[in-house]
Amino acid sequence: MAVKLSVVLEGLKWVCGHDTVYVNIEKNTLINVADPTMSDIPSDHVLDELEEHKNEYIELPSYKQIDTKKIVKDYINSFDEGAVKQRLEKALSGPFWYRRFLKQIEIFEYKDNWYNFRSKSLKQIAINFLNLKRIEYVDDIAY
Repeated sequence: MAVKLSVVLEGLKWVCGHDTVYVNIEKNTLINVADPTMSDIPSDHVLDELEEHKNEYIELPSYKQIDTKKIVKDYINSFDEGAVKQRLEKALSGPFWYRRFLKQIEIFEYKDNWYNFRSKSLKQIAINFLNLKRIEYVDDIAY
């Protein structure tokens, strides 16, 4: 049975600094395991599920393996030279760069455009990841 690419893509969107996301490749479902030092929600039942059915789950890449800044830079490079591109590039310097970048995207009303670009980039990351793991998938994403 093949995993749905849309499920893996959704899981990649969930990946953040302190969580680990697993895909059940049999049922096409996701499990998000919060870092116990960052969450009040006990995850013992989730860990039991993972242990009990470990052959059905794959761990998605961590936030460290997904280069968000590269995705953002690729997006910015898709713009022609001008004020918008300059403001977006400026947002990338210093701490909290992603927050500033998103604020600029909102100001220029490129939010939908950014999230579409990000989804396409994450889709390619998902495909590369599944190919590397030799996991069969179905491309059920329409763009």
